Amino acid sequence: MGKSFNGLLAGTRGKVGPVVAQKGVKGYTIVKIKSEPTSKPPKVKQINQRTKFGLVTSFVGNFKKFTDLGFQDNADELLPFAAAVQYNIDNAVTGIAPNYKIDFPNVKLSKGRLESSNTLQLVMAADGDFTVTWDPADIDPAEKAERDLDKVMLVVYDPLHNRIYYNDVFTRGDYKITSTIPRLFAGGPLHAWLMFVSAEGTKASTSEYISGFVITA
Repeated sequence: MGKSFNGLLAGTRGKVGPVVAQKGVKGYTIVKIKSEPTSKPPKVKQINQRTKFGLVTSFVGNFKKFTDLGFQDNADELLPFAAAVQYNIDNAVTGIAPNYKIDFPNVKLSKGRLESSNTLQLVMAADGDFTVTWDPADIDPAEKAERDLDKVMLVVYDPLHNRIYYNDVFTRGDYKITSTIPRLFAGGPLHAWLMFVSAEGTKASTSEYISGFVITA
């Protein structure tokens, strides 16, 4: 793979003979050589990797609204969705082939440089009411005024029905979230993550896995 800024293929999109060009996340052109089709059956390692890729791509697709914010500033300069898929393939898949599963506590919906919190606490009631709190002392006093404006995004996932609930109406300066998960989420295991996003939406913290829990019917 190569990158073209002002060269012969700069600005090119699509196929040019065996070469495939596409726009990179920061505007340059990414150039790849298209692989030739083969009649050889895929190796076990390739099959396993494709299985992981399909599992994680489907899962991360549920959270694209959040990964587009949370992985926008990635070291590999990939598009956010691709970066989110790659991270979670590498870090959040468990099980033995072909029975792979998502390892929810290791999932990241964002991987950013904005300061997070190491004092998150979840208080969950059986009827779906919940509170998440964090300590104001987490933040450097010199940055507090700006960081208090950060948006807080809480995401709850229901793997049984493949659906999500999210709350993004609070800010870091509130130091807590209070909300109620709808009753249609009752009965099955739920998983929750929290991330902070700057007021202008250009920076995000690394998401934190809060808990797995169940609300009663």
